[in-house]
Amino acid sequence: IHWPIWFISLIWGGAGSLFAIPFHVDFSKIKHKLHGGKELGYVKIIQYFASIIGPIASGIIATLFGGQYIFLAAIILLVIGGLPLLKTREPTRINQKLNLRAIKLREIKIDLISMAGYDIDLTASTFLWPLYLGVFVLTSGATYAKLGSLASISVIASMIAAFAIGKLIDDHKGRPLLRFGAIVNAGLHLFRPFVNTYPQALLVNTLDNPATVAYQMPYTKGMYDKGDDLDGQRVAYFTIMEWTSSF
Repeated sequence: IHWPIWFISLIWGGAGSLFAIPFHVDFSKIKHKLHGGKELGYVKIIQYFASIIGPIASGIIATLFGGQYIFLAAIILLVIGGLPLLKTREPTRINQKLNLRAIKLREIKIDLISMAGYDIDLTASTFLWPLYLGVFVLTSGATYAKLGSLASISVIASMIAAFAIGKLIDDHKGRPLLRFGAIVNAGLHLFRPFVNTYPQALLVNTLDNPATVAYQMPYTKGMYDKGDDLDGQRVAYFTIMEWTSSF
């Protein structure tokens, strides 16, 4: 079956929005102001733990059975992962009206500009970089397994970094971390076009993931704090930020 690309895009976009906005709204409401960095670190560590297992398993499945079976496994795991959500309390008051006009864009224009840069980097690193490696660099056999091992090895460094960075954020060192991570990431992007071997790709990934955590976690913590400060406009704020992210 050849599914229309536009139809897949609609489903992908809708699923992304249905996940991202509620996640940001809920987490920003339940986090603790003094320990938000550490709590965000725990979220990252859990995500990275799954990321270690995922690439290895998907690489093995794709190598042995074919790439299409990765998606079957992903569907099963997504359904299992969603079941606990059906038993949790809803932290957001229901039956509210979404008033996007209440948000003054001039007051959050810096947020929107930074969100655009955040997601351009995320798209380049998460989607385009593995595609580039698979098509142009890792072309000599077992490409799926090599991509999986690259992701898994580099993510271990990110797990360690997430725990340490979460504590540093709570110690009010988020701003220098954000600047450091952004500068290192920019330098790595300049180096990526010259990568042509597996060891070089491993080096870039190993440096990139902790640097990405170093700017993403302070940025996300700041975004959640901004949601707290906008009284009664939390959902509208995260909706506009998600619009910018998608654009």
